[in-house]
Amino acid sequence: MLLGIGMLASPAEAGPPPDATAGRMTGHSPAILSAPAGPDGLPPGREPRGERHAGAIAGSTLLAMTGLLAVWLGVARSRQHRAEKKLLLSEDRFSRIFRATPAAMSIIRQSDGRIMDVNAGWEAITGRSRAEAIGRTPVETGMIAGGDAEGRFRQFLESGKPLQDHEHALHTRDGSTRWLSLSTELLTLRDEPCFVVVAKDVTEPREAEEARQQLARTSRLALLGEMTASIAHEVNQPLGAILSNADAAEMLLELPVPPLDEVRRILADIRRDDLRASAVIKRVRAFIGRQEMVRVPLDLNAVLRETLRLARHDAHRRGVTLSDEFTAGLPEVHADAVQVEQVVLNLLLNAMDAMRDTPVSTRRVVVRSSRKCRDTVAISVEDRGHGIPPGKLARVFDSFFTTRDDGMGLGLALARSIAEAHGGSLSAENNSASGATFHFILPLNPHAAHDRLLC
Repeated sequence: MLLGIGMLASPAEAGPPPDATAGRMTGHSPAILSAPAGPDGLPPGREPRGERHAGAIAGSTLLAMTGLLAVWLGVARSRQHRAEKKLLLSEDRFSRIFRATPAAMSIIRQSDGRIMDVNAGWEAITGRSRAEAIGRTPVETGMIAGGDAEGRFRQFLESGKPLQDHEHALHTRDGSTRWLSLSTELLTLRDEPCFVVVAKDVTEPREAEEARQQLARTSRLALLGEMTASIAHEVNQPLGAILSNADAAEMLLELPVPPLDEVRRILADIRRDDLRASAVIKRVRAFIGRQEMVRVPLDLNAVLRETLRLARHDAHRRGVTLSDEFTAGLPEVHADAVQVEQVVLNLLLNAMDAMRDTPVSTRRVVVRSSRKCRDTVAISVEDRGHGIPPGKLARVFDSFFTTRDDGMGLGLALARSIAEAHGGSLSAENNSASGATFHFILPLNPHAAHDRLLC
């Protein structure tokens, strides 16, 4: 640093060589000796040596800082150039993936909802060309229609929230309707926030599910046809009790001093029986009316008790004893109560049919509930009939396969499809002594992996 300072200082600032100065001082130059001294004790025109050094240091520091700033700017420009190059490469890679992927994809600008780009998969699934789409909104292309389409689309844009498996009806140009499952993500592309939309055609799975639900409803109607006597009994019994209590109350009120406390008890019985009949009618309406699956937390034992109650009169008519062995304290399952009841009712009727030729004294059906694994519960229906022929055991759940002369062969096939739609399973096995047992497994978590049910 001292070397640098010496190089930066001018000859005038540095002064004459030490020896020359010494010689002039020794010779007692008259000019120097006669000149009056300044305030700081130096001859006029001479700067203090410390100030000369401070100026040299400041100049050197400024030069060094300028150099460092130039180096920093160079590094910053280099980093910016690399970042821009990396961004261009990233956008180029995204563009190539966007074009090549078979999934239907589009890019929609958030600010105005206009389509920026679409790929070949999008053209195939929507029946619209890229040229027709770019620069227009989905509303303008007719892909979002009905009601306040513009308002709903604008609300989606302003929310900035991504969609996940959102099902949307797409009206095609030939008048048909396709169902798309849409998932979106908000990204910044070329300094603009844009929605990347991935669409999946779910028309066929949706139609298959609707067909299955319609078949399930048809099967429930068939089951109710077989349960007509039980349903009539379930309704007639409380209605008969209501009539008897009404007659009794009328007689009591005709007394000179009516026993009002007794009349109040009779009225309470009438109200209870009325609610009981109403509950039966509501259960039947729910059984045949609703089609879509609605999973709610269920007390499985309570559902089984209601199902047994519905089947008990029919069992009595057939000479079958129904018994239950429920495990207390089972955790709730997320399932559709009507569909679970449908499966169990189907198994009960099949079990009673299987004992048609067995002695009345041995006609017994046992319904059990238990905790099968940590994440599953099990319902089992055991009969003491003739069992399932070994050669037919593997086919018992096939559609249109039946061992009954008057059977359609759809009940067990549909029951298994309901079990699997809940993430569970339905299986059958022959008992060691006589009869067969059907096992209906339900997961506590409907999204549990299927292989976890096999514990």
